[in-house]
Amino acid sequence: MKIRFFGRIAIVFLLLTGGFDYAFANPDENDTEATLAEVTWYFDSDGDGYGDPNNSTTSPSGNFFSWQLNKDDCDDSDAGIFPGALEIAGDSIDQDCDGSDLTVPGAEQISLLAPTHNEAISFGASGGKIAFSFSKITSAAKYILYVELRDIINQTVSTTPVHLIPPIPASSVGSGTSVTSGFSESFTGMVFELALDATFWDELALYTVKWGIEAYDSSGALIGSSNNSSVPYKYASTSNIKFLASTAIALTSPSPGSVLVKSDPAPVFQWDHYTGATQFELILIHASGASLDQVIPFPLLTLNSLQIDEATWQSMSTGKWYWTVFGYDSGSRMPSDFTIFDFEVSNSTSTSTCGAYVAPGVWKEFDCYNLAAIGKTTNDDPFTPSWRLNGGYWQWGRKGPDSSQWYDTNTENFAHGPTGPGMGDANDGDISSWDQTYSPQVSWSPTYSKTANDPCPAGYRVPTYSQWYHVLESNPQSTVGSWSSSATNYSSARFFGNDLMLPTAGSRIYGDGSLNNRGTNGSYWSSTQGASNYAWLLYFSSSNAYTDLNSRRVGFSVRCVAE
Repeated sequence: MKIRFFGRIAIVFLLLTGGFDYAFANPDENDTEATLAEVTWYFDSDGDGYGDPNNSTTSPSGNFFSWQLNKDDCDDSDAGIFPGALEIAGDSIDQDCDGSDLTVPGAEQISLLAPTHNEAISFGASGGKIAFSFSKITSAAKYILYVELRDIINQTVSTTPVHLIPPIPASSVGSGTSVTSGFSESFTGMVFELALDATFWDELALYTVKWGIEAYDSSGALIGSSNNSSVPYKYASTSNIKFLASTAIALTSPSPGSVLVKSDPAPVFQWDHYTGATQFELILIHASGASLDQVIPFPLLTLNSLQIDEATWQSMSTGKWYWTVFGYDSGSRMPSDFTIFDFEVSNSTSTSTCGAYVAPGVWKEFDCYNLAAIGKTTNDDPFTPSWRLNGGYWQWGRKGPDSSQWYDTNTENFAHGPTGPGMGDANDGDISSWDQTYSPQVSWSPTYSKTANDPCPAGYRVPTYSQWYHVLESNPQSTVGSWSSSATNYSSARFFGNDLMLPTAGSRIYGDGSLNNRGTNGSYWSSTQGASNYAWLLYFSSSNAYTDLNSRRVGFSVRCVAE
């Protein structure tokens, strides 16, 4: 049967009707007519939007969504592999279909030496110069300094790359390339000294600044990074710096990034005296997303410190706060500029409560243990990695077995965790009944409600994509353990802040349910589905962490969040 295609009109019609067995007239006789026989369609078995070049037809049948007009998929059995997918270096998989895995020969970790994390730098003490110091990569022909500026008030972000040519022979970097001024080698590594005038320095005082380094050889290949050669993620997790305005009152305590706990005594804010200022005004500002929803001024202060009263302290919302101090002389403000420091207010840092920030200024409780972790039944320390914290693995959208079977039973869509530290206890083999079907959309809820299929206990639910995304963005990260792939490596984990530790439990392969990458990769489902047959998750390794999509048939860990 002939179908006449008129751009998006025909596609919408096919979507509404659910098939190809239809035709309609062209109201504009100048449009070009095409027949179905003139169009080649390619089957998309994994539902990632890219067709299989080896499976085509001019007479497609069945579901419209199973056919594509492109033939660009290089592995139509895996929804995580398609042109433009995030490429993971060194895993022998070509995720982005460019013909090869991302390799970084001789890749090295670049250590950031100075400025240190959350260091505050004053214009006067530094002479208007900031020195970025980092470890040297021996064969580097070029470094790139990435500087991210986050506007404290508007929460907008901009990134500037600065290309740095080191003092090496010109033949190594190409004709006409000269050494970057201010860039040199020191006893400890490389140093780039940047001189700034007072005006620009003062402008930077209104931003939170993050920095990172990448190194490239003479062929343009990435050979080193401050975030362990992870191309999409330029910055280390501890690289924040703070500029102090040249004509501003110097803030001293609490320092940038401090966490203040509500159960502690009310905090003391301190700043330096400023010549000529006879009074001061301390201002505390609470940020909720991009808005400032709570402003607390303390005017007419004659001393350069203030312990806020207990009533005010207990009324302060948890989350991100900013503070600054203005000086006055006879009612006129002095100096003209000001510096802003940030701090966090938290309900508790007790290990009895686990949690993290799941949105700007929003701290949320998480279960302290992976779902189906034996350690929860024995009250193990949730911040010391062990086999007891590993937990089970769920296919996305599945309820799984009754909780009485969580610790020793495999089913068609669930695999239990280890039952002991030894190889015989690892439960790493195939699961012959592993389900090869996909759970339907909204089996778990992408919103803050909870479906009947959600396996988390009462009062908890599987986190949404948005919550995992902000766990990544709003919490400092660190790692522990030895990151090597072994069925019995239970030592590695990633921290998000001080109160959430996720074990590197690996996953269960979608084809047969066997164990994969325990000790090197952590993968935690979100409740948010992706297109067709895959869903969103939080993924991490020793070098990076990000949100990703994967097949719903894969078995991943679940960490429940409070409703």
